[in-house]
Amino acid sequence: MLKHECETYAINPEKVRHVKDLLDLENPTEVADIFKALSDPTRVKIVFALRVEEAMCVCDLAHVSDMSTATTSHHLRLLYKLGLVRAEKKGKEVYYQLDDDHVRHILDMVFAHQKEGRIRHDEA
Repeated sequence: MLKHECETYAINPEKVRHVKDLLDLENPTEVADIFKALSDPTRVKIVFALRVEEAMCVCDLAHVSDMSTATTSHHLRLLYKLGLVRAEKKGKEVYYQLDDDHVRHILDMVFAHQKEGRIRHDEA
């Protein structure tokens, strides 16, 4: 365990312990990987397109994202690896869909948050 040297002490050690115990049951690194994947505007466009149209092929997703099919495929591989999209082969084409409703909810919540104007560009 890392020892933190800080000029302040935990004001409420019970809260700190409670949160740390809960974090031990989760996997913050994998959650961060999902947010990293969604931090790319091209991948957001892809996920948004799949939110709207449910299933789309790489060629159509490439047009939506204004990228080549090779670049779009690269982004889809990452989204697939993280379990955000699933693929289904139909003939020669592969169609992608959002993996489940959790991904839809994440996207919906973030777009709603953004529309409410809660993103603060002038602070940090």
